Amino acid sequence: MESNTLDNKETMVGSDCVTADDRNIVEYKFTNGDVKNELVTTTIPEKKVFDDIYKVMGDVGYYHIMVYVFSQLIETSCAAAIMYFVFETADPQWTCSDTDYTTRIGNRTKMSEQERCDLGCANITYNGVFWSIVAQWDLICDRAYLAKLVGSLFFAGVLCGALIGGQLSDWFGRKRTMLVVWFLLICSQSCLCATNTFEVYVFLRTWVGIFSGGVICIAPIIAIEYLGPTRRTVACYRFGWKLGPLSIALMAFVFGTWRWLSLIVGLLTLPLFPFMIFFLPESARWLIQKKRTDDALYWLNKMARCNKRDPISRDLLVEIEQTERLRLTMTHKYSLIDLFRTRVMAKRTIVIGYAWFSVATVWYGILAHVGTMSGNLYLNASITAVGDTVVRWTSIFIIHWLGRRKSYTLYMGIGGIGMIMILIFDMTGYTAEHPLVQTYLALAAFILMGGGWGVINLQVTELFPTLLRNAAAGVGNVGARVASILSPQITLLAAFHKTIPYAILGIFSISSLVLMLLFIPETKNQPLPDELPAESIREMERNARRKQQQTQPQQQQQDGDCKNSTLLHQSTADVSVEPEHHNTAL
Repeated sequence: MESNTLDNKETMVGSDCVTADDRNIVEYKFTNGDVKNELVTTTIPEKKVFDDIYKVMGDVGYYHIMVYVFSQLIETSCAAAIMYFVFETADPQWTCSDTDYTTRIGNRTKMSEQERCDLGCANITYNGVFWSIVAQWDLICDRAYLAKLVGSLFFAGVLCGALIGGQLSDWFGRKRTMLVVWFLLICSQSCLCATNTFEVYVFLRTWVGIFSGGVICIAPIIAIEYLGPTRRTVACYRFGWKLGPLSIALMAFVFGTWRWLSLIVGLLTLPLFPFMIFFLPESARWLIQKKRTDDALYWLNKMARCNKRDPISRDLLVEIEQTERLRLTMTHKYSLIDLFRTRVMAKRTIVIGYAWFSVATVWYGILAHVGTMSGNLYLNASITAVGDTVVRWTSIFIIHWLGRRKSYTLYMGIGGIGMIMILIFDMTGYTAEHPLVQTYLALAAFILMGGGWGVINLQVTELFPTLLRNAAAGVGNVGARVASILSPQITLLAAFHKTIPYAILGIFSISSLVLMLLFIPETKNQPLPDELPAESIREMERNARRKQQQTQPQQQQQDGDCKNSTLLHQSTADVSVEPEHHNTAL
């Protein structure tokens, strides 16, 4: 046993806190309600951890790259399924063929969607460049909300699938769960083309969302758990999310109808499925945690042979398994409550969660509006895909150069101002003469949100300590999924005035920027925190002292009551015994 100063670790008030890293088991003591400024470290002498394998096999090699590419190709199907939403609900550009419709319009040259619907129409003609489900089942006017409902249910399925998929992969393994969920995604998306009723279509589309959420959750884990420590940041760039939107824009242009497009999107990655069964590895980390050392040794040695490295010894894996078992038994379990235990942590959690929600609301809200924008549908979809790719690549350098706060100001500030400008231009009548200005401003805001995503993901990593980082990221992801569910409904307000959705999205963008500048510190060039902020520790100490002062009088009163009770019991015993002495004397 050895004592050190409190450094780079997590603390909790109310009980002793036991944490663990790869090589040390750390225990924090809380004495008399105060955080004792010391820790006791039990060092595991010469124990091996999983990252020691990379000293033999290397951080990256041919097999590592293959696993990363495979995971991204699988995610292409999810990205295409999400981008499919733009075309399935595309504006069919309906006109009324009634003979008296012109008479009913009168001299009005500019009417909102709601005003056109209020006039009524018996003979509707669709003139859109893409035959969407809106035209297929007449989802306009009083049925327009049903088209947006499809998107909301799809994204609700993504949320459920992400929550369930992660748990299933922990139970049954990454590869097995990945293959099952991916195959079900292919089947459900492909079956959409054969649906003849709207109700069946919505049912299948919801299941597509559920299976997509599972793939989104599991696919990157497979790559990250095999890449070495120095190469894991590469996995943060998920090029599958760029290939999907680019490919679907081209396919929509070629086929021109939702039936063919849904089939092509479903079959897009099917040729890879048999190949993945034999070559996609199971996570060696998961196998070791499940005590399947021989299976882990098989996949690791297969990777070592492909990378032309020395084979991994079984003794090394056995030692790693023992260390992992000890770490799991000694690690303190943290929960979401710990994110709100102190004012500083609660403030950061709420602001970051709102920022994540705002970025997702703007991103998905504009995405849901792409199909109804002025201009060419296919060109608009291609601009979103290419622009998002360019911004996410360049944001790596901009965030590194400007820092987190300035970068967030750049992306969210310009994006928010652009959406407010849409409202101003419409009020001045400029967009009536130049309708494409509104489209370009909205697409520019959408593209800039890609940089906002990068800042938020980085801020979560750099603001929260190690043992609470995943919980904070989970809160942000749930906020983003909730935003994706609500965003399609915001676009329905365009029926009253086409600029209302943009005004709302602009408010979200600007408000999240203000909160970020007020409450979130700059984290550029700062080490990743392993312990709570100093303000949180001081707050916990004050709360512990206050709790001790409140409980101390009660304890003294209880001690006094116990003492009085003891004296009373003794005196009663003496009185009861005294007659016996007198009788004995007699």
